[in-house]
Amino acid sequence: MDIYNSKFALLFKPKGTERWAITLGPTTLYSVPQEQVSVSWRKHEECHKRQWKRLWYIGFLVLYLWYHFTKGYQKNPFEIEARKEEQL
Repeated sequence: MDIYNSKFALLFKPKGTERWAITLGPTTLYSVPQEQVSVSWRKHEECHKRQWKRLWYIGFLVLYLWYHFTKGYQKNPFEIEARKEEQL
């Protein structure tokens, strides 16, 4: 399920970013209207949905946050995998 113009997504939006999405299990919350979501962005978030499913909810959340705080966003293996999916 995808939700657009999500106020909840805006709670997690880093300063300086114009658009933002957060995937929580099978749901992606986009901060923008549907027509502003590109195919590559959608592929990126769909990859996160598969990651959640593959590692179960707690496993993904714990690992994602661990990598985020120890490696940063760009070097987070989950983000690296999702960026590769954008190209497919």
